[in-house]
Amino acid sequence: MKRFRFLTLFALGTALLIGAGCVPGSGGEEIVAKPVDGIAPVFDDGTSRYSAAPSVMQTDEQTRYVYYTANRTPDEADSAVMVRKATLQNGVWTYEERKTLLEPSEAGWDSVAVSDPSVICGSFGYDGQTYSYLMAYQGRSGHQDRNYGIGFAVGNAPDGEFLRIPECVLAYDRTLYGDAYGYGNPSLVSYDNASKFRLFYTAGDPAGTAEYFVELDGADLGSLVVPAEQAVTVSGLTETDPSAAPTFRDADFALDGETLIAVRNRYPTGEAPALPTAVQVVGMPVSNLYTVAAGTQWTVIAAEIASFDLSDYENDRTGWQRIYSPALVRDAYGRLCGEGIGLYLTVTAFDSDGTYLHYQTIVETAVSYNGLEALS
Repeated sequence: MKRFRFLTLFALGTALLIGAGCVPGSGGEEIVAKPVDGIAPVFDDGTSRYSAAPSVMQTDEQTRYVYYTANRTPDEADSAVMVRKATLQNGVWTYEERKTLLEPSEAGWDSVAVSDPSVICGSFGYDGQTYSYLMAYQGRSGHQDRNYGIGFAVGNAPDGEFLRIPECVLAYDRTLYGDAYGYGNPSLVSYDNASKFRLFYTAGDPAGTAEYFVELDGADLGSLVVPAEQAVTVSGLTETDPSAAPTFRDADFALDGETLIAVRNRYPTGEAPALPTAVQVVGMPVSNLYTVAAGTQWTVIAAEIASFDLSDYENDRTGWQRIYSPALVRDAYGRLCGEGIGLYLTVTAFDSDGTYLHYQTIVETAVSYNGLEALS
Protein backbone atom coordinates (compact mmCIF):
# COMPACT_ATOMS: atom_id res chain seq x y z
CA MET A 1 0.00 0.00 0.00
CA LYS A 2 1.19 3.48 -0.60
CA ARG A 3 1.61 3.97 3.10
CA PHE A 4 4.33 5.83 4.90
CA ARG A 5 5.87 5.13 8.25
CA PHE A 6 6.53 7.81 10.80
CA LEU A 7 10.24 7.28 10.86
CA THR A 8 12.33 7.78 13.97
CA LEU A 9 14.66 10.72 13.54
CA PHE A 10 18.32 9.91 13.88
CA ALA A 11 20.20 12.09 16.35
CA LEU A 12 22.12 13.94 13.67
CA GLY A 13 25.72 14.62 14.57
CA THR A 14 27.66 17.69 13.62
CA ALA A 15 29.39 15.87 10.79
CA LEU A 16 26.08 15.17 9.06
CA LEU A 17 25.06 18.80 9.25
CA ILE A 18 28.24 20.22 7.75
CA GLY A 19 27.18 22.05 4.62
CA ALA A 20 23.51 21.34 5.21
CA GLY A 21 22.70 24.72 6.68
CA CYS A 22 19.21 26.02 7.42
CA VAL A 23 16.65 27.06 4.87
CA PRO A 24 13.23 28.65 5.30
CA GLY A 25 10.41 26.15 5.82
CA SER A 26 6.97 26.42 4.29
CA GLY A 27 5.57 27.45 7.64
CA GLY A 28 8.18 30.17 8.19
CA GLU A 29 10.33 28.12 10.57
CA GLU A 30 14.00 27.42 9.96
CA ILE A 31 14.52 23.83 8.84
CA VAL A 32 17.58 21.63 8.62
CA ALA A 33 18.01 20.23 5.11
CA LYS A 34 17.97 16.46 4.80
CA PRO A 35 21.27 14.65 4.09
CA VAL A 36 21.20 13.19 0.59
CA ASP A 37 22.21 9.61 -0.25
CA GLY A 38 21.49 9.59 -4.00
CA ILE A 39 19.98 11.90 -6.58
CA ALA A 40 18.70 15.06 -4.94
CA PRO A 41 15.09 15.38 -3.73
CA VAL A 42 12.77 17.43 -5.93
CA PHE A 43 12.14 19.64 -2.90
CA ASP A 44 13.22 19.50 0.73
CA ASP A 45 10.86 20.04 3.66
CA GLY A 46 13.66 19.41 6.13
CA THR A 47 14.51 16.65 8.58
CA SER A 48 11.40 17.26 10.71
CA ARG A 49 8.85 16.80 7.93
CA TYR A 50 7.99 13.81 5.78
CA SER A 51 7.10 14.05 2.09
CA ALA A 52 5.70 10.82 0.68
CA ALA A 53 3.23 9.05 -1.62
CA PRO A 54 3.33 11.48 -4.56
CA SER A 55 0.94 11.84 -7.49
CA VAL A 56 1.89 14.04 -10.45
CA MET A 57 -0.25 16.02 -12.91
CA GLN A 58 1.47 17.81 -15.79
CA THR A 59 -0.89 20.33 -17.37
CA ASP A 60 1.47 21.62 -20.08
CA GLU A 61 5.14 21.40 -21.03
CA GLN A 62 6.12 23.97 -18.39
CA THR A 63 3.71 23.21 -15.52
CA ARG A 64 3.32 20.36 -13.06
CA TYR A 65 1.43 19.81 -9.83
CA VAL A 66 2.87 17.36 -7.31
CA TYR A 67 0.34 16.09 -4.77
CA TYR A 68 1.72 14.28 -1.75
CA THR A 69 1.36 13.41 1.92
CA ALA A 70 3.12 15.45 4.59
CA ASN A 71 2.85 16.33 8.25
CA ARG A 72 1.44 19.72 9.07
CA THR A 73 3.51 20.14 12.24
CA PRO A 74 7.26 19.38 12.44
CA ASP A 75 7.97 15.99 14.07
CA GLU A 76 4.25 15.23 14.43
CA ALA A 77 2.32 12.50 12.61
CA ASP A 78 -0.54 14.81 11.57
CA SER A 79 -0.85 13.86 7.92
CA ALA A 80 -2.56 16.04 5.33
CA VAL A 81 -2.68 16.27 1.54
CA MET A 82 -0.29 18.86 0.11
CA VAL A 83 0.45 20.22 -3.36
CA ARG A 84 3.35 22.06 -4.93
CA LYS A 85 3.16 23.77 -8.29
CA ALA A 86 6.29 23.36 -10.42
CA THR A 87 7.39 25.34 -13.47
CA LEU A 88 10.14 24.40 -15.92
CA GLN A 89 12.82 27.08 -15.90
CA ASN A 90 16.00 26.64 -17.95
CA GLY A 91 15.44 22.90 -18.06
CA VAL A 92 14.94 22.56 -14.29
CA TRP A 93 11.64 22.10 -12.44
CA THR A 94 11.29 24.81 -9.81
CA TYR A 95 8.77 24.18 -7.02
CA GLU A 96 6.65 26.72 -5.21
CA GLU A 97 5.96 26.51 -1.48
CA ARG A 98 3.59 23.78 -0.45
CA LYS A 99 -0.13 24.34 -0.03
CA THR A 100 -2.44 22.29 2.15
CA LEU A 101 -5.34 20.95 0.08
CA LEU A 102 -7.07 18.60 2.50
CA GLU A 103 -6.86 18.02 6.25
CA PRO A 104 -8.62 15.41 8.39
CA SER A 105 -12.30 16.09 8.97
CA GLU A 106 -13.58 17.20 12.35
CA ALA A 107 -15.55 13.96 12.71
CA GLY A 108 -16.18 10.96 10.51
CA TRP A 109 -14.36 8.19 8.70
CA ASP A 110 -11.28 10.39 7.89
CA SER A 111 -10.97 12.36 11.12
CA VAL A 112 -7.44 11.24 12.06
CA ALA A 113 -5.42 11.11 8.83
CA VAL A 114 -5.79 11.82 5.09
CA SER A 115 -3.09 10.86 2.60
CA ASP A 116 -2.15 9.33 -0.78
CA PRO A 117 -3.91 11.73 -3.17
CA SER A 118 -4.64 11.16 -6.86
CA VAL A 119 -6.16 13.95 -8.99
CA ILE A 120 -7.67 14.07 -12.49
CA CYS A 121 -9.44 16.68 -14.59
CA GLY A 122 -12.94 16.24 -16.03
CA SER A 123 -16.54 17.22 -15.32
CA PHE A 124 -17.83 16.07 -11.94
CA GLY A 125 -21.12 16.91 -10.31
CA TYR A 126 -21.85 17.32 -6.62
CA ASP A 127 -24.66 19.06 -4.75
CA GLY A 128 -25.94 20.82 -7.87
CA GLN A 129 -22.52 22.18 -8.89
CA THR A 130 -20.06 21.07 -11.57
CA TYR A 131 -16.37 20.78 -10.73
CA SER A 132 -13.31 20.40 -12.96
CA TYR A 133 -11.07 18.33 -10.69
CA LEU A 134 -11.59 15.15 -8.71
CA MET A 135 -9.29 13.97 -5.92
CA ALA A 136 -9.27 10.47 -4.48
CA TYR A 137 -7.51 9.95 -1.15
CA GLN A 138 -7.26 7.47 1.68
CA GLY A 139 -8.26 8.26 5.25
CA ARG A 140 -8.88 6.72 8.64
CA SER A 141 -10.53 7.53 11.95
CA GLY A 142 -8.39 5.29 14.15
CA HIS A 143 -4.96 6.10 15.51
CA GLN A 144 -3.40 2.89 14.24
CA ASP A 145 -2.08 2.61 10.67
CA ARG A 146 -4.95 0.41 9.43
CA ASN A 147 -8.63 0.23 8.50
CA TYR A 148 -8.31 2.82 5.73
CA GLY A 149 -11.12 3.88 3.44
CA ILE A 150 -11.15 5.86 0.18
CA GLY A 151 -12.98 9.13 -0.35
CA PHE A 152 -13.37 11.92 -2.90
CA ALA A 153 -13.00 15.69 -2.96
CA VAL A 154 -13.76 18.12 -5.80
CA GLY A 155 -12.39 21.48 -6.90
CA ASN A 156 -12.13 23.93 -9.78
CA ALA A 157 -8.38 24.47 -9.84
CA PRO A 158 -5.53 21.93 -9.60
CA ASP A 159 -4.08 23.70 -6.57
CA GLY A 160 -7.14 25.53 -5.33
CA GLU A 161 -9.68 24.75 -2.65
CA PHE A 162 -11.07 21.21 -2.65
CA LEU A 163 -14.47 20.36 -1.20
CA ARG A 164 -14.60 17.07 0.67
CA ILE A 165 -17.51 14.75 -0.14
CA PRO A 166 -18.43 13.47 3.34
CA GLU A 167 -19.43 9.93 2.40
CA CYS A 168 -16.70 7.30 2.22
CA VAL A 169 -16.66 5.77 -1.28
CA LEU A 170 -14.96 2.52 -0.26
CA ALA A 171 -15.37 1.84 3.44
CA TYR A 172 -13.54 -1.03 5.10
CA ASP A 173 -15.67 -3.05 7.54
CA ARG A 174 -13.32 -4.09 10.34
CA THR A 175 -16.13 -5.78 12.25
CA LEU A 176 -16.69 -8.10 9.29
CA TYR A 177 -13.13 -8.68 8.09
CA GLY A 178 -10.96 -7.85 11.11
CA ASP A 179 -8.25 -5.21 11.58
CA ALA A 180 -6.14 -4.80 8.44
CA TYR A 181 -4.94 -2.20 5.96
CA GLY A 182 -8.37 -1.76 4.37
CA TYR A 183 -8.76 0.22 1.13
CA GLY A 184 -6.15 2.73 0.02
CA ASN A 185 -3.52 3.93 -2.41
CA PRO A 186 -6.05 5.22 -4.97
CA SER A 187 -5.06 5.98 -8.57
CA LEU A 188 -7.58 7.74 -10.84
CA VAL A 189 -7.54 7.40 -14.65
CA SER A 190 -10.16 9.12 -16.84
CA TYR A 191 -11.35 7.22 -19.88
CA ASP A 192 -13.67 9.80 -21.50
CA ASN A 193 -12.03 13.12 -20.44
CA ALA A 194 -15.32 13.99 -18.74
CA SER A 195 -17.08 12.22 -15.86
CA LYS A 196 -16.13 8.55 -16.34
CA PHE A 197 -13.01 7.12 -14.77
CA ARG A 198 -11.36 4.04 -13.34
CA LEU A 199 -10.44 3.97 -9.68
CA PHE A 200 -7.54 1.60 -9.01
CA TYR A 201 -6.75 0.81 -5.40
CA THR A 202 -5.11 -1.62 -3.01
CA ALA A 203 -7.30 -3.76 -0.75
CA GLY A 204 -5.86 -5.58 2.23
CA ASP A 205 -7.58 -7.77 4.81
CA PRO A 206 -6.30 -10.57 7.07
CA ALA A 207 -6.57 -13.00 4.14
CA GLY A 208 -4.20 -11.04 1.88
CA THR A 209 -3.58 -7.93 -0.20
CA ALA A 210 -4.23 -7.29 -3.91
CA GLU A 211 -4.93 -4.59 -6.50
CA TYR A 212 -8.47 -3.91 -7.75
CA PHE A 213 -10.37 -1.40 -9.85
CA VAL A 214 -13.90 -0.14 -10.36
CA GLU A 215 -15.37 1.94 -13.19
CA LEU A 216 -17.33 4.95 -11.98
CA ASP A 217 -19.32 7.86 -13.39
CA GLY A 218 -18.81 11.07 -11.45
CA ALA A 219 -21.59 13.06 -13.12
CA ASP A 220 -23.43 13.00 -9.79
CA LEU A 221 -21.06 12.06 -6.99
CA GLY A 222 -23.77 12.55 -4.41
CA SER A 223 -25.59 9.47 -5.71
CA LEU A 224 -22.57 7.48 -6.83
CA VAL A 225 -23.14 3.80 -7.56
CA VAL A 226 -20.07 1.64 -6.87
CA PRO A 227 -20.12 -1.64 -8.83
CA ALA A 228 -18.42 -4.88 -7.86
CA GLU A 229 -14.66 -4.62 -7.83
CA GLN A 230 -12.48 -6.38 -10.38
CA ALA A 231 -9.05 -7.79 -9.58
CA VAL A 232 -5.96 -6.65 -11.51
CA THR A 233 -3.94 -9.59 -12.81
CA VAL A 234 -0.49 -10.32 -11.39
CA SER A 235 0.56 -12.43 -14.38
CA GLY A 236 3.89 -11.25 -15.79
CA LEU A 237 5.04 -9.42 -12.65
CA THR A 238 8.37 -10.33 -11.08
CA GLU A 239 9.61 -9.79 -7.54
CA THR A 240 12.99 -9.10 -5.92
CA ASP A 241 12.98 -12.76 -4.87
CA PRO A 242 12.49 -14.76 -8.11
CA SER A 243 10.88 -17.60 -6.17
CA ALA A 244 8.27 -15.34 -4.54
CA ALA A 245 4.71 -15.29 -5.84
CA PRO A 246 4.02 -11.85 -7.37
CA THR A 247 1.75 -9.43 -5.56
CA PHE A 248 0.15 -6.29 -7.00
CA ARG A 249 -0.24 -3.35 -4.65
CA ASP A 250 1.11 0.11 -3.99
CA ALA A 251 0.73 1.14 -7.65
CA ASP A 252 0.03 4.13 -9.87
CA PHE A 253 -1.58 3.82 -13.32
CA ALA A 254 -1.72 5.78 -16.60
CA LEU A 255 -3.01 5.34 -20.14
CA ASP A 256 -0.84 5.45 -23.25
CA GLY A 257 -3.37 5.12 -26.04
CA GLU A 258 -4.86 1.65 -25.59
CA THR A 259 -2.03 0.57 -23.28
CA LEU A 260 -2.26 0.65 -19.51
CA ILE A 261 0.99 1.53 -17.73
CA ALA A 262 1.63 0.81 -14.05
CA VAL A 263 4.45 1.36 -11.59
CA ARG A 264 4.44 -0.74 -8.42
CA ASN A 265 6.47 -1.62 -5.37
CA ARG A 266 8.45 -4.85 -5.63
CA TYR A 267 8.24 -7.37 -2.80
CA PRO A 268 9.28 -8.92 -0.48
CA THR A 269 10.97 -6.10 1.37
CA GLY A 270 13.83 -8.14 2.83
CA GLU A 271 15.74 -7.10 5.94
CA ALA A 272 14.54 -4.43 8.34
CA PRO A 273 13.46 -1.71 7.98
CA ALA A 274 10.67 -3.49 6.11
CA LEU A 275 10.12 -1.11 3.21
CA PRO A 276 10.62 -1.95 -0.49
CA THR A 277 14.02 -1.45 -2.05
CA ALA A 278 12.80 -1.21 -5.65
CA VAL A 279 9.86 -0.47 -7.94
CA GLN A 280 8.86 -2.01 -11.28
CA VAL A 281 7.24 -0.50 -14.41
CA VAL A 282 4.91 -2.68 -16.50
CA GLY A 283 2.34 -2.32 -19.27
CA MET A 284 -0.42 -4.24 -21.02
CA PRO A 285 -3.36 -3.60 -23.37
CA VAL A 286 -6.29 -2.06 -21.51
CA SER A 287 -8.45 -4.90 -22.77
CA ASN A 288 -6.44 -7.28 -20.57
CA LEU A 289 -8.24 -5.81 -17.57
CA TYR A 290 -11.38 -7.63 -18.63
CA THR A 291 -10.09 -11.05 -19.64
CA VAL A 292 -8.83 -14.03 -17.68
CA ALA A 293 -7.65 -15.95 -20.73
CA ALA A 294 -4.47 -17.99 -20.41
CA GLY A 295 -1.40 -15.97 -21.34
CA THR A 296 -2.95 -12.63 -20.41
CA GLN A 297 -0.22 -10.75 -18.62
CA TRP A 298 1.78 -7.62 -18.04
CA THR A 299 4.88 -6.83 -20.08
CA VAL A 300 7.84 -5.68 -18.00
CA ILE A 301 9.13 -2.27 -19.15
CA ALA A 302 11.64 -1.73 -16.35
CA ALA A 303 12.17 -4.83 -14.21
CA GLU A 304 13.68 -2.89 -11.33
CA ILE A 305 14.49 0.67 -10.36
CA ALA A 306 16.67 0.26 -7.29
CA SER A 307 19.35 2.07 -5.30
CA PHE A 308 21.96 1.83 -8.07
CA ASP A 309 19.62 3.61 -10.49
CA LEU A 310 19.25 6.57 -8.12
CA SER A 311 22.98 7.08 -7.61
CA ASP A 312 24.75 10.41 -8.03
CA TYR A 313 28.37 9.38 -8.47
CA GLU A 314 29.45 12.88 -9.44
CA ASN A 315 28.71 13.88 -5.84
CA ASP A 316 29.77 10.49 -4.37
CA ARG A 317 26.22 9.43 -3.51
CA THR A 318 25.64 5.72 -3.99
CA GLY A 319 21.85 5.70 -3.93
CA TRP A 320 18.86 5.65 -1.60
CA GLN A 321 18.34 2.52 0.50
CA ARG A 322 14.53 2.32 0.39
CA ILE A 323 12.46 3.13 -2.71
CA TYR A 324 8.68 2.86 -2.71
CA SER A 325 5.28 4.56 -3.18
CA PRO A 326 5.92 5.42 -6.85
CA ALA A 327 4.00 7.77 -9.15
CA LEU A 328 3.86 8.24 -12.91
CA VAL A 329 4.13 11.66 -14.55
CA ARG A 330 0.68 11.97 -16.16
CA ASP A 331 -1.41 14.62 -17.87
CA ALA A 332 -4.58 16.03 -16.34
CA TYR A 333 -6.64 13.00 -17.38
CA GLY A 334 -4.21 10.29 -16.26
CA ARG A 335 -2.35 9.70 -19.53
CA LEU A 336 1.39 9.45 -20.01
CA CYS A 337 2.98 12.68 -21.17
CA GLY A 338 6.42 13.63 -22.42
CA GLU A 339 9.15 11.33 -23.65
CA GLY A 340 9.65 8.01 -21.93
CA ILE A 341 7.99 7.36 -18.57
CA GLY A 342 8.55 9.95 -15.87
CA LEU A 343 8.55 8.74 -12.26
CA TYR A 344 8.43 10.28 -8.80
CA LEU A 345 9.50 7.98 -5.94
CA THR A 346 9.40 8.10 -2.16
CA VAL A 347 12.87 7.39 -0.73
CA THR A 348 14.62 7.20 2.63
CA ALA A 349 18.15 6.93 3.93
CA PHE A 350 19.45 5.33 7.10
CA ASP A 351 22.64 4.82 9.06
CA SER A 352 24.75 1.66 9.02
CA ASP A 353 22.83 0.29 12.02
CA GLY A 354 19.48 0.66 10.23
CA THR A 355 18.46 3.84 12.04
CA TYR A 356 16.71 6.33 9.79
CA LEU A 357 18.54 9.59 9.22
CA HIS A 358 15.36 11.51 8.49
CA TYR A 359 11.79 11.30 7.33
CA GLN A 360 10.87 10.37 3.76
CA THR A 361 11.50 12.57 0.76
CA ILE A 362 10.67 12.45 -2.96
CA VAL A 363 12.95 12.12 -6.00
CA GLU A 364 12.36 12.14 -9.76
CA THR A 365 13.69 9.81 -12.45
CA ALA A 366 12.57 8.32 -15.79
CA VAL A 367 12.80 5.18 -17.90
CA SER A 368 12.94 4.81 -21.68
CA TYR A 369 9.76 3.70 -23.38
CA ASN A 370 8.75 3.52 -27.04
CA GLY A 371 5.66 1.34 -26.77
CA LEU A 372 5.12 -2.29 -25.84
CA GLU A 373 5.79 -3.36 -29.43
CA ALA A 374 9.41 -2.26 -29.08
CA LEU A 375 9.83 -4.68 -26.17
CA SER A 376 8.66 -7.79 -28.00
